[in-house]
Amino acid sequence: MSADVLIVGSDGNCNGFAKRRSQLMKATTKVPYPVVITAIPDPHIERWYLLDSQALADAASVPVQAIPPNAKCDKGHYKKLLRDVFARQNLFPPLGGAEYGPLVAKTMDLYAAGTLDHALRDFVDQVRSWLRQH
Repeated sequence: MSADVLIVGSDGNCNGFAKRRSQLMKATTKVPYPVVITAIPDPHIERWYLLDSQALADAASVPVQAIPPNAKCDKGHYKKLLRDVFARQNLFPPLGGAEYGPLVAKTMDLYAAGTLDHALRDFVDQVRSWLRQH
């Protein structure tokens, strides 16, 4: 079975979006896929979870009032913000909230979240472009 696209992701981890994308593209130069799409949460994936409060609330089935955070390099900053969102409702997810990622993505307003985060917008634009071609 073959695939038409490879989606590869990695946190920016304070290296910056452009540098991480360059690293990922270099690492995938010899893959047998005609298209490579990069997902680069910059600086960390937890920030993406916090971009759409309603999607996070729907995923966790609790009221959530998250404020989209400004970009900061400290990975612990986003993990703490995500844990704090849940702790306010006496909910303590074993993975700190990361386990809600797929559910958040299902209902996230990608346009609005993309206006708050260039890296998310880039990922969504790449996927849309690929889908339009197919």
